Amino acid sequence: MSFTKIGERLFSAGRMDRVGELLRVAVQQCRNGQQLGDSEINDALVLDRWQLSTLRVTGFRGVVKPFVWHVPGPGNVVLVHAENGAGKSSLSDALRVALHGGIEHCPSFVHDDLRKQEPLNHGVTSAAVDVELLGDRAHRLWLNWRLRPASDTDTPPVERCTASWSMPGTTESELHVLGSRWAETVAAHRPVISYDELNYHLRDAARLSRFCTEALALGPNWSSLHEYISKRLEIASHAAERWAELRRNVAAELAALDAELTEQHPLVEPPKPVALPDLETDAGSWFARVFGNAVTNDVLAPVRPDLRSRLNEAFADTTDAVASYRRVRNASPLSEAPGETIAGIRQLLATTEGGQDCCPVCATAAGWSGGSHRKARDLQAVDEEFALVSHRMTELARLLGGEVRLALEAAQQLPEIGAEATELAHLVRPLRGRHELRGEQDEAWPLLLKLLASGSFEGRVRRVLDVLISAADVPHYWHRSRARICRQLADFRSDQGDVANSAGSWRAALARLTDVYEQVRDDRVRSLEAEIEAVLRDFLDGTGFTGLQVSITGALGDPERAELSLRFGHRVLSAGALSAGQFNALMLSVLLGSNAAGPFRFLVLDDPVHALDETRIQVLCRHLTRLAEQDRQVVVFTHSERLISELADTIPTATKMALARDGNDQHVLNDVTHPWQALLDQARDLTSGQVLTELTVATLSLGFCRQALDAVAVEVAREWARRHPGPHPVLERIRRSGPTRTTLRSLQELIGRDHPGSKVIQSLLDGGELAHFNAAGHGNVEDLHELSTNEVRHKVKYTEQFCADLVEAVLG
Repeated sequence: MSFTKIGERLFSAGRMDRVGELLRVAVQQCRNGQQLGDSEINDALVLDRWQLSTLRVTGFRGVVKPFVWHVPGPGNVVLVHAENGAGKSSLSDALRVALHGGIEHCPSFVHDDLRKQEPLNHGVTSAAVDVELLGDRAHRLWLNWRLRPASDTDTPPVERCTASWSMPGTTESELHVLGSRWAETVAAHRPVISYDELNYHLRDAARLSRFCTEALALGPNWSSLHEYISKRLEIASHAAERWAELRRNVAAELAALDAELTEQHPLVEPPKPVALPDLETDAGSWFARVFGNAVTNDVLAPVRPDLRSRLNEAFADTTDAVASYRRVRNASPLSEAPGETIAGIRQLLATTEGGQDCCPVCATAAGWSGGSHRKARDLQAVDEEFALVSHRMTELARLLGGEVRLALEAAQQLPEIGAEATELAHLVRPLRGRHELRGEQDEAWPLLLKLLASGSFEGRVRRVLDVLISAADVPHYWHRSRARICRQLADFRSDQGDVANSAGSWRAALARLTDVYEQVRDDRVRSLEAEIEAVLRDFLDGTGFTGLQVSITGALGDPERAELSLRFGHRVLSAGALSAGQFNALMLSVLLGSNAAGPFRFLVLDDPVHALDETRIQVLCRHLTRLAEQDRQVVVFTHSERLISELADTIPTATKMALARDGNDQHVLNDVTHPWQALLDQARDLTSGQVLTELTVATLSLGFCRQALDAVAVEVAREWARRHPGPHPVLERIRRSGPTRTTLRSLQELIGRDHPGSKVIQSLLDGGELAHFNAAGHGNVEDLHELSTNEVRHKVKYTEQFCADLVEAVLG
């Protein structure tokens, strides 16, 4: 199904809402992105109704010499009788390969066929099949299939199928290479039903099920649309999830900001909570409405009011702790040792048992332990002061390297104190990230001692903090900080908001596509079911058959499969559970039913009588008759005399032809619809030989001409009487063998003296040709001596023209 047809179904109700616009975009994008291939020629195929005009075959499956057949037009059934081996399947398979666009697209030529047949006869390196189709709109299609040798002997022959399409009024045709889309259309309607399909390929429930799925003719475009929309839905859903996550993160950041500033500035009244926008809201407009033109970059953070007092306390406490530590340490025996060394000695002594003979450090003799412990007790005050000063120094380092440093760096933006703040920030920057000082050997220890010893550092920092505190605008900072956090929502909405916001629409578009697809699919399933069931009821008449059920498993986007089941009263049988006769009837019904709709006005059957009894052959004949009455073109290849007889009785107007091979192995197809044609063919053949004498040729050929006149009179009389029901006593005189002149006069009486056909007969009766025909018929060779072979040829041609004119005048 083309994207144009799909679009018509999607937009048939005129629903051009948001979902409809998305569907239109999807259809357009899929149409633009498809590999065109044979799409254009496939569109030309489905937009017209085509009849079979000409078939030319050379080198395909035993048809060695060129064979050309101009197929009779629609509205009739063409019966082609051929003995087994005469080549009827070669012709039907050649037609099928060209129509499908190549062997690879032709079902019974695949390698997994039940018979494992080769794609072509072994050893064939080149072949050609040409098919001409005529459209109802005077369009023409020429299909040209070619098989050519490969460049090297180890490579199989190369095949190619092209189509030339011409429209009325054009002088040049368009050339296209046939591919998969064309093959899908042909496979869905199957205008040629081959012997192989009837007797091997489709005699399997699973394959018949796949054929019914193909016959729905839904094509790959629905799946392409489903895949496109599903991908867009996935992208939109992912964007919507990211929006939801971002919105949660923004809410958490706002809550943390409000809690922090409320704690740091208890005297400032907190602003009202921010109502974050939903996905459907235009976040840009919302941001402008809530935050105006708030600057979100380089926001100067206000200094906590208690930072100045906490810095004073930290400096005072650390200064006192350092002084106390120095006083106690200078009075100790280990005044030169760092505090961490003294702490290490005391820890070592505390964990060492006193009963050891020698000191574990210096190997001093017994008695060392007691003395060492006494010295350690004397050093306990030093250790305690060291622990206190380490704590104070760590706290001061954290404060200077943290909040104070940040305040100083922020103050660099203020013109009046920027230079001084820069200098001070440089001094404290080495303290950034300090968590715990390791002792006097830590590189931060001497820096802190230097800052404590400086008489101006603390005062300079306090002056900078005073300026910062006085310049701080907490509500403004609060507002701008909120704007900085919420800017993420506006940026996301600007960048991906439309995508995220479209998730619901894409989901609805996918649901609408699925609904329309299922409607189309179900309509086609019911239509196909009705077409198949109509034929099947005739085939299974009298068996208790009550209905056919075609059900579909799977869904759009997943592999679908048609399942067939037959109801016989309360019993339901799957296709695989049918008897051989029932399955044959089902298979033939599926093939005939699937051909009912579609672009082809012709149906070609190759020996459709396998395993069909007399009754079902009659049903087949009736169905083919109905197709002909619908102005369809029906061609039946068969070796069955029984089918030929049944069709001839059911369809008296059927065209009967005979396929055979002549002495040169050339395929010959003769029209044997009228008995007089065969008689005249024999008469004509006699005039082309050089073995017989002229008198013998004249006697035999003109004798056949006389028989042809009798045959055409009887044929015309019977058909005229069939078309004009009623008592016709003269008909019996015509049927009885009698003089040709009497038979022709009786025919004039039957159809009326004023009928145009009577004038055709009268022209023969008034001429002298009939005397020669009668002489030949009665063996009066004396009247034929003067006739040359060339004159006999003219009389045969005259007789043929008379018969054709009589049939045309009376039967039309």
